[in-house]
This record gives sequence, structure tokens and C-alpha cells, in this order.
Amino acid sequence: MKVIQLLFVEDDQVDQKNFERYVLNNKLSYQYQLAATLSDAIKLLQMFDFDLIVADITLPDGSAFDLYKYIPDFIPVIFITGSANKETILKALKVGVADYIIKEVNGNHLNALANSIYQAINKQNKLCQHVEKLILAHKKSLTDKSSLSSTREQNYALEALAFKTHIGVAITDANAHILRINKAFTSITGYSSSEAIGKNMNILKSGKQDQAFYKTLWKQLIKTGRYEGAIWNRGKDHSLYLQWATITAITDKNEENINYICIFSNITEKHKAEQQIQQLAFYDPLTSLANRRLLINRLKQELAIAKRSQLYGSLIYLDVDKFKSLNDSSGHHIGDQLLTQIAQRLTSLLREEDTASRFGGDEFIVLIHASKRSSQHAQEDALIIANKIKLQLNKPYQLDDGKHFFTPSIGIAIFPDNDHFAEQVLQHADKAMYCSKNKGGNFISIFQADEDLVPEESALHILLIEDSITDTFLTTETLKEFSEEYATTIGITSCSDGEAGLEFLNNKDNSNFLPDLILLDLNLPKIDGYQILSQVKSNPQSKNIPVVVFTVTTEYTIIDKCIELQADDFIQKPLTVNVFKQTLDNLSLAKNLI
Repeated sequence: MKVIQLLFVEDDQVDQKNFERYVLNNKLSYQYQLAATLSDAIKLLQMFDFDLIVADITLPDGSAFDLYKYIPDFIPVIFITGSANKETILKALKVGVADYIIKEVNGNHLNALANSIYQAINKQNKLCQHVEKLILAHKKSLTDKSSLSSTREQNYALEALAFKTHIGVAITDANAHILRINKAFTSITGYSSSEAIGKNMNILKSGKQDQAFYKTLWKQLIKTGRYEGAIWNRGKDHSLYLQWATITAITDKNEENINYICIFSNITEKHKAEQQIQQLAFYDPLTSLANRRLLINRLKQELAIAKRSQLYGSLIYLDVDKFKSLNDSSGHHIGDQLLTQIAQRLTSLLREEDTASRFGGDEFIVLIHASKRSSQHAQEDALIIANKIKLQLNKPYQLDDGKHFFTPSIGIAIFPDNDHFAEQVLQHADKAMYCSKNKGGNFISIFQADEDLVPEESALHILLIEDSITDTFLTTETLKEFSEEYATTIGITSCSDGEAGLEFLNNKDNSNFLPDLILLDLNLPKIDGYQILSQVKSNPQSKNIPVVVFTVTTEYTIIDKCIELQADDFIQKPLTVNVFKQTLDNLSLAKNLI
């Protein structure tokens, strides 16, 4: 068997050693060069000829996508990575990688890698043989001393190569005008011989590739005489299809390109099947979030990276409070609508390197990438993200049967800690989540590894009715500072206008989650703060809840009117920790918290 010349691009020394050990133990016919950085890989590509490239996507000075432009199009490339990010996989497929291998901590992915290398090289060899036959046959027709006409030369080339096969073939002139096609061309594109001949190949242009793509294609074709890769084209009926194309230049005795031969096959169904398999295997069909399997795989990878790099990440486990009641009363289709909206809100909050998943039922897990240098910093980061999640999920949901309010119970676990496995981290986050649920829901609890339980904390649920996004953020940050300073948990339901606030208070579904305190901004759209205050204090369900009014100024007329409407206290913006503590003292709420 021919020795495969291989470039292995991997910055992790452990993964490099595992690869070398695997090649040695299995006596594989690889002659390989190792590169730990993007710049090293580029240098090796300039020095050596390779049959195949294997590259980790994430590199210290760039990514495998940056490397791709330095690799000749005819060389197969396999991406290997610890992440199964959906967007990254699609991006890799678009640039034309031969395969995408996800690392496993136990090294089992190396078996898949070896098989992928074999398949890619085998496919490449067959294509090369096919193209060589095509070139030889056509050159023979061009150099034959007989008086064959150009049409007969083209016919000879087609008959000798792929005229009677399922592979599409087109011969063009130097300007890509079509001279001849075979029956498979018509079958794939929909254009008959009479419709295609004389037209430029750009009649197939789909619009999915930009001008830069075609500029690169032609540059490669003119420079090397060859292009190979996946191209999205559009048929006569305007339907899109993905083709794998090999374009070869035919030159005359002066080495001038006089013809191009394009051999292509329709790989749309294969592409769709691969996408569907990927989707079914790793993603939840309802929400399109990562499923349990993908979440656990990614968590294992994050744990390995965290331990190796001495970094910390977190797991945020959340459960939707009273979800079963919605399913029972309104039906599962309404419950599915809620889950879909929750998934959309989670996705909008997270960074690309983080993973939102539906773990099952109404349970969601957010995996925060390990990037913090200490457990404390990871915990602070997780609290910020968890509070953002809670604020988003507290907002009203518009479902088919009307508007609803729901709250999450959230648990946080920091990793790695005492070399815990993925399953243990999940258990810890789950335990913290149930601690929040046992407190009545809409809370955030953190698993404390040293005590093996989440400490019981006093808690205060606040309904914040404030219009300005900036002010709401500042207010929330102040409440968080207060929570951290006095070691207590504060639950916040945020409403951006008075109508939403009243709907929350009047909704019978929220009768068990009524706030302990209402912070009310007087400057609101639609309904001003005075009207909200009046309705809150006249409603039997909410009249006993203390209402603290936000005011920009402490003018006597404003305070007098608020007192008349039974406001319990006043705060001048911006809110501070000391002012909030004093307010709690005034309302006799501090004794339950501090």
C-alpha cells in the first residue's frame, strides 16, 4: 500500500502523542509532519507535498479555516475538534472539508479518523485516475495527425470518458462557453443540449457563492489547470443542488488553455442526509438546541480542557416552574410553544462558545465555556449569566391561548472540582436547581462542593417595573451587589412597562409567586406610574405588597401624590446598596434577610 503523506495540525501535545501512538500501534502507512500552530502548518505546506491534511479547528494563532486558503483544492482536508458546534460544522461543509471528526476523551475518535483518511484518499485516487484518463484521451484527440474536426474531437473525448455514465460532463471553450454536454448533464441541471450549447456555464450560477468564490476558482484554475470542490448551482427549474465538481484545463502545444472539462455529480441528497443524521443525533427536534447526548459530549470535552489548561467553567441547570400545570390545562402544543420560546431566549443571550441544550422535558442546561482563571471568577460569571437568563425568562410569553408568565428555578455548578466526571457536575447543578425550586421557584442557587449541599439562603422576590433598559440594568446590578454583600438571594421579575407589570400581578397563575416588594418607576409608557400605583393598591391580590416608587427628583408634589396613592417608600435614582438597605429597614423587610 502506498505511504500516505500527511500533515497533522494539532496544538495539544497530548493529542499529538495519542495520534503518533495510534499510528505506531496500528502499523498505519502514514508518513506525517506535525504542526502545532497555523504558521508552522503554512511553512510545512510550502516545503512538502501532502496527500491529505488533518487539522484541529482551534489553533493558538488562528484556526483551520485560516489554513484552508493555503491548501491546494485537490488535497482532502479533515477537521478534528473538541466542539460539535452546529454553525462550525455547516461552515466546514461549505468550505468543502472531506470530514469532520469530534474528539473523544478516551481516544476512540482516532478509529473514525483512520477510516475517514482511508475513504478520502481512496476517493481522491479514483477521481485522479478518472481525470487523468479524460485528459489523456482529449489530448490524444488534439494531437492526432488525422483530420478529425473539432466536433469529432470533442465527441471522442466524451465517449472515452463519461458520456454514458451518471456523472455530468461539460466541455467549454477558454471563456467557459459550453461546447458539448452529456446526458447526465441534462439529467442533473434540466438543460437539454440545444438549450445549453453556446451558453456560458454561469447559467447554473445559484447566487449562494459570492464573487470572491468565483474569483478564487478561476485563479486556481488558470494557475494550476485544475479545480475541485463543492459548488451550489441552480437548475433550469430554479431548484438548488450541491455538486462535487472537478474542472480540468486542456492546453494546446503552447500551453495555452483552449478548453475546460467539467465533471460533476449531484451530492445534494448525501449532503441533506448528513445534515439530518447530525441533527437527529445531536439536536433536540422541538427547539433545535443541543440534546442530552451532545451536551454530555461537550461537557466531557470542557472538563478535559479545563483540567489541562487550569481554567474554570460552569453549568447552569434550569427548570420551568409550573410547566406541568400549563401542559395539563392548555395542552402539550401550548407547552411546546413555551419551550420553543424559552430556547430562543436562551440562544439570544449566549456567546458562540457556550452551549444551550434541552436536557429533557422542561429542563434546560447552559454550558459556559471554561475560560476563567479561578473558581471564584467562574462563579461570578455564571451568576451574571444566570441573572440575565432569569430576567429574560421572567418576561411574558405570548402563546396561542393568551399571555402567560413563567419563572425558572436555576442551579449552578462550577467545574472542574476534585476531578469530578461530567455526570457528577450534572448532579451538582441538578441539586442546586432543586434547592431553588424548594424555595418557591424563580431563584438561583449555587452548589457548594466543600459542603456537598447548597446552603439555605434568605430570599426576597422583587417585581421591577422600569422602562429604561439602561436604568433596569443599573438597578439589577445594584440589587446583585446587595445580594452578594449580604449573602442573600434576590429574585427579580422585570417588566418594561406598566401593562406587563399589572398583567403579572393579576395573572392567577402567578398567585404563588407574588413579589415581596414592588419597585415602580413613575416615568412609564402607555400607563404612567401613578395609575399603576393606584391599581396595585386597589387590587385585593396585591394591595398588601409594599410599593417603593422610583423618582428622578424628590419634589413635594410628586411625593405628596404618591403618599395619597399609598406608596410605601421613595427612592431617588440611581439606586445604591446603602439606600436599598435603608429602604428594607423602613419596610421591616431587612430582618428576614440580613
